[in-house]
Parts: sequence; structure tokens; C-alpha cells
Amino acid sequence: MDFDKENYTNKKKELKFYLKCLNATYSIEHEANLGTPYGSHFYSGFSSYNYELGDFIVILKSNTYLMIYNMVESTTRELIAHIYDEVNESSLHYQDINDQLQILWKNYHFHKINSEIHASSQTFIDTANKMIDEIFNENSIHFNDEDIALSGDADLKSISKLFNLHGIKLNKRTTKVYKSDLWSIKNSRNSLAHGDQSFIKLGRDTTIADLENTTNHIFKFLEYLIRMTNRLILRGYFQK
Repeated sequence: MDFDKENYTNKKKELKFYLKCLNATYSIEHEANLGTPYGSHFYSGFSSYNYELGDFIVILKSNTYLMIYNMVESTTRELIAHIYDEVNESSLHYQDINDQLQILWKNYHFHKINSEIHASSQTFIDTANKMIDEIFNENSIHFNDEDIALSGDADLKSISKLFNLHGIKLNKRTTKVYKSDLWSIKNSRNSLAHGDQSFIKLGRDTTIADLENTTNHIFKFLEYLIRMTNRLILRGYFQK
């Protein structure tokens, strides 16, 4: 079954609408600078603050990075979760899934123990025995999308690594052109989220045209991931 693009499409439309509205704010600022009645009325709302209308526009530009990053991370997560759904719904046994997913399934079990502060050696033994029982009893393999590790780190390197862990290698020739934008978006998002930079400072030297170009570039990258994932799932890549 193909990846359900409804959520992706809605976010894409939302981001395009946001950029269109952002463009419209420049018209308002232009009216304000001309001293027209409409512009003066709108500008008067900022008179009691230490900021100008232009500062508000810069804040809106910086917020675009948060929206783009959210789309990158959420779409990547949803694609991996879609793979999990396909595996889970196929009721496959351990012996049926490919080698890379076998390794991942085992690692997930022990990763949960490693996260426990007071995990004992007996806990590891019990987990190993449980895994052995599941394999020999031919229980259906189940993956949980809560195990997907990506939060705050979605750039080309981490996305490529995540897909590789699931037995999928991204085409380097295709993806290398997106490396710079993905890295910039991740770092800008993290700078804002962690308070390292203010919204006004981060967006000061960025134009709306820059943001539109970056956004369209990211759309192409995400749609490459969607096409590739759909194609591999259709071929049943996750089975031996």
C-alpha cells in the first residue's frame, strides 16, 4: 500500500499559504512607510512597543524554519512508520524479514534495556530468552513507531542513517544537492528552539525569496523519499 500523502499535502499547502501571507506583509509595510491612512493605522499598533513592523516580519521569516523542519522530521517519521505498518500487517515471522530488519528488531529489544538505569544482567538474559522464544514459536514480528530516533536531528546525514538502518540506501547522487539546505534548516531550528539566537537576529538577513527556494527544494527531497519508499514497499523489500 502506498504512503498516505494527505498529511504531507496539507502541510505543504499550509507552508505555501504561510509564505504567501508573509509576502503580503511587505505590502503592508510599504503602505506604512508611505504614510497612507491604511498603513499609518496598521503601524500605530506597534507604536507602544520598542519594535517596528519590519521586526515582526523578520520574526515571521524565522518561524518559517520551524515549519520547514517540522515537515522534514514528521514526514521522515511517517515514512518509517509506514514501513512498520506494512511489516506488522503482513504478519511476518523473524525468518521472513530481511537481515537488516532482523538486526534492527534485536537492537530495539536491547535498546529498551539500556535505557533503564537499574537494569540487571538477569534483565538482559530474560530479554534474550524472550526473543529466542518469539523466534522459535514463529510469533509475528512487530515494530513500534515510538522507537524511531530522530528528534531535533533531521538532516541528510541522520535521515540517510535512519533509512540505512531499515535496509534502504538513499541515492547519494540524488540527495547530495539537498545536504546544505537540510543542515541549515536543522541548525536554524535548533538555534531557535534552544534559545541560542533570537527570532529577530536569525531572520534578519534572509529574504522571502530565499525561504521560498529552500522550501521548494525541501519539497523535492521529501517527495523523493516518498516515491522511493512506495516503490520499495511495493516490491516487498522488507521480506527475504
